[in-house]
Amino acid sequence: MRQSFRSARRAGFTLVELLVVIAIIGVLIGLLLPAVQQAREAARRMQCMNNLRQIGLAMHNYVDSYGRFPISQSWSQLGPEYAISACWARSLLPYIEQGNITNQYDDRLPHVHPDNRPVIGESLSIYKCPSSPAPAVVEITVDTSSFPYEETTDGEVIKLGINEYGCSSNANVDGTFEFGLMPYNDYSTKISEVTDGLSNTIHVAEIAGGFTTYDARGQVLSVDESSLHWRVWSGFSRLSLRGFSPDGLTQYGGNCVVNCNSGGGNAYAFHPGGAQVLLGDGSARFLSENLDIVTMQRLVMRSDGEVIGEF
Repeated sequence: MRQSFRSARRAGFTLVELLVVIAIIGVLIGLLLPAVQQAREAARRMQCMNNLRQIGLAMHNYVDSYGRFPISQSWSQLGPEYAISACWARSLLPYIEQGNITNQYDDRLPHVHPDNRPVIGESLSIYKCPSSPAPAVVEITVDTSSFPYEETTDGEVIKLGINEYGCSSNANVDGTFEFGLMPYNDYSTKISEVTDGLSNTIHVAEIAGGFTTYDARGQVLSVDESSLHWRVWSGFSRLSLRGFSPDGLTQYGGNCVVNCNSGGGNAYAFHPGGAQVLLGDGSARFLSENLDIVTMQRLVMRSDGEVIGEF
């Protein structure tokens, strides 16, 4: 009887054994968690690339209808300065299955006009990178000293749908000014004008982060809501190519143009190692954050005649 009783007592776990099992489980979770996170980021990156490809398809459907790519933005509307009521992301709405918004949006009015506000706050997933922490919709309290719009008053709250992709507009290398595929201010490009070839010219690039500016480490530098028309699909969003220092803190302070600073109009993404771009032919590429500013600018120029190698 004593032997049987002792055997029964030995069947349980000791405290030391339990702690060892817990430690092993903790180690396994620690090993698996990075793999799970990498898998999730790979899925988000794939979705982001699919967004760009859908934008590219919409661009070419637009060309089939009008013979030109859409304008990057329009400054020719009535009203105070920068009263944007036409831009590339808005122009693509009929080609990304957003006909309902198209029918409610009045192109003759600035995008912040009361008649357009019921739709400018809509979140459009095609213009939002899933890896970005930025909200899909932002609420901005109007300060008319910063927003000189006749259609707004102090204290108004306006909802705006974010756009985290910017069109290529212009580039300047060694003092030479060249057009990108979508120059700003009321100009649209024909395919025949892209003499460098559509597959060698950047069309749209990731500029993620919304109204929050991040540095090269992904740290928040500032939150700027001083504009109602930047970084939103109803306004304009474009690639500016301002070289930053490697840490992303000094503008015009170096050759960093990918993932260095999200507020300077450069390509910026929350994908490790780089950002994604759409080329003029509708294909999408991943650009390394080590890409130098000259190569990036050559990729933006549509007709500079320079041969670009691997990038």
